[in-house]
Amino acid sequence: MTRQFQLVRSLIRQEWSRCSISRWNRKFATLEQTVVEPSTGPDPSKLETKISNLPGPSEKMKNGEVRWGTTFTNHMFEAEWHLEEGWSTPRIVPRHTIELDPAASVLHYGLEVFEGLKAHRGTKDGKIRLFRPDKNIRRMAISCARLGLATFDQQMMLECLRRYVMIEKDWVPHGRGTALYLRPTCIAVDPKLGVARSKRNLFYIIASPVGHYFQGGSGGVNLLATTKYFRSFPGGIGFCKTGANYALGIIPSEEASRLGCQQVLWLSDAKNRYVTEAGVMNFFVLFKGAKRPELVTAPLDGTILDGVVRSSILELVRSWGTIDVSERKYSIDEVVQRISQGEVIEAFGSGTASIITPVTGIHYQDKMYSIVSDTEEKISPKLLKSMQDIFYGEVEDTFSWNVEVDTE
Repeated sequence: MTRQFQLVRSLIRQEWSRCSISRWNRKFATLEQTVVEPSTGPDPSKLETKISNLPGPSEKMKNGEVRWGTTFTNHMFEAEWHLEEGWSTPRIVPRHTIELDPAASVLHYGLEVFEGLKAHRGTKDGKIRLFRPDKNIRRMAISCARLGLATFDQQMMLECLRRYVMIEKDWVPHGRGTALYLRPTCIAVDPKLGVARSKRNLFYIIASPVGHYFQGGSGGVNLLATTKYFRSFPGGIGFCKTGANYALGIIPSEEASRLGCQQVLWLSDAKNRYVTEAGVMNFFVLFKGAKRPELVTAPLDGTILDGVVRSSILELVRSWGTIDVSERKYSIDEVVQRISQGEVIEAFGSGTASIITPVTGIHYQDKMYSIVSDTEEKISPKLLKSMQDIFYGEVEDTFSWNVEVDTE
């Protein structure tokens, strides 16, 4: 290795280390302005609707008594995009199978992105509310731009989503802890072998009434912190919600299971071992501090998902004014050392599916570090209650997170 090469490599590393969150956000802003916000999209004013003749939800489904993600509503939203023709007329039609050419790009090159969000029924007023759908639509637009899929006017897409939920309003379950889970998806359907931007995309939305993500609730999960597998890297697609970021976790999760863990605690690399995500969730640690606790989570540096629940947790805790909140790089070595010293109050994962999941232990370098969370300083129960109060319209939504769906 020449001295000149070593110098160049050193300069590159120094430049990367100076890459701050604000710089990454500026890159995102530029991406959105130039790529992600076109003036066209599936036009909701032209929406066509064909109602299914299948029976509606059963009483069991209305109460969320279904296995998570296995029961689906009667309709789906769909719109096609073509490079030369633009967006087709959007449709809400009876749910059906999708026919793909065997050479479709999605099957060979993984050109697909998706989202996950929920509609909740108010426990007092019965109103249906979408939780922060604008953030999901924005994130999907960014994911589409990164993978070369069709971008769209976000307000148009949001209105299409709202009208779809209006059609499926009877499928929104009753009761706290239940929701109608919505899965917007975009796939490349060009029948062509060759790694290139697809000229044809299919955008669709399906929905599923759900109860609690963990059957019987979650008393907590153990995590395996491994330096054998890694989820993402700088410049990759770690910030996108795409199937590739989930497929790579299947085998590591099976290995974690054999060690008494339910998920993998993803680290940045074998050298720095910065904590990034936990399984399919964002990850938080509440440390004891000299004067007050510090809630820590990984920064949005392009390697983790900009979780909607993550963002909401940060806003909530900052509004309390009693806990220091840090979005910073922190290593697994710092975490286990502070667990050993009794300086970890609690740890938990967050995501749309489970909202908040307590972490009871971390397996690292052949040792299980148990997290004893029986202290009154825990904040996860308060966070979960505060968010669910907003979901179900039981308190005033001072953050303006909910979008009401007019079902009259």
